[in-house]
Amino acid sequence: RLLLGVEGVEVNQANNDGITALIMASHEGHVDVVRLLLGAEGVEVNQADNDGSTALIMASHEGHVDVVRLLLGVEGVEVNQANNNGSTALIFASQEGHVEVVRLLLGAEGVEVNQADNDGSTALICASFKGHVEVIRLLLGVEGVEVNQANNDGRTALIFASQEGHVDVVRLLLGVEGVEVNQADNNGVTALIFASQEGHVEVVRLL
Repeated sequence: RLLLGVEGVEVNQANNDGITALIMASHEGHVDVVRLLLGAEGVEVNQADNDGSTALIMASHEGHVDVVRLLLGVEGVEVNQANNNGSTALIFASQEGHVEVVRLLLGAEGVEVNQADNDGSTALICASFKGHVEVIRLLLGVEGVEVNQANNDGRTALIFASQEGHVDVVRLLLGVEGVEVNQADNNGVTALIFASQEGHVEVVRLL
């Protein structure tokens, strides 16, 4: 508060890694600090560090719900902005299983639920790989979500969930209309083949 009151203070000045005060505070989950910084004239909410991570990406990755809520309330915030690896706030939050953050992001205007990272992985694929059931339930509730979308290796959410033995996730995915149970990856391996290879009896039974 004292520093922001100094004439000429540079609110968007970054360190050698490109990290600004807003990015740092968002990463650490300091809600009141973020609120102060967002109130500063000229603050750049979409400014990214050297890895391409914005304040929203950082807060979403770490699961700081109240910080994400503040950032999403800023006019012009780019909810689909990705880091250098192509990962968005939604992809990170889904990957880490931050249910409340995912719910907030899915409520943001213009959010792209099927946007993929550089490896072709979407939020649904990442959540399915990690077995985050509640996140997957939220994602599947979004109109237009592509349940059969595959990553660069041709692996879908169902393939990953089957390979990892996430029974409840497989059950959810199989309940989606239009899911392709026989879809194979680039090597011709299906969900059933992966589940059989790994010995996941319950997944095999469901498939």
